[in-house]
Amino acid sequence: MSMETNPEKIVDNLLKDMREVHDWICIADATAANGKNSFHATYEDVVIILEAVKESPLVALGKIADRFRDLPDDWTPYGIAEDIFSAADPITEMMHFWLRSTEGIYS
Repeated sequence: MSMETNPEKIVDNLLKDMREVHDWICIADATAANGKNSFHATYEDVVIILEAVKESPLVALGKIADRFRDLPDDWTPYGIAEDIFSAADPITEMMHFWLRSTEGIYS
């Protein structure tokens, strides 16, 4: 299965998925929203998603610790992908990073 690679379409798909589930989504959900089951997502697939997120003012990446906390501005797609794929269970690690809309829906 081929994953979406156009950054604008990736972000549109992320926002659509957030609207459908009425909530934030994790990176595993983000890969699925863009055509790739998280169990089949590669390092490169995750980097593509994260690059689109990093460049978009419409979506923020963060973690949940009592509430959603945006990652510091200096995060890099390659650094986050490395954290994910160096973990013992990359799928679970994908679920530790969350995406939120900055446009008011589920932010």
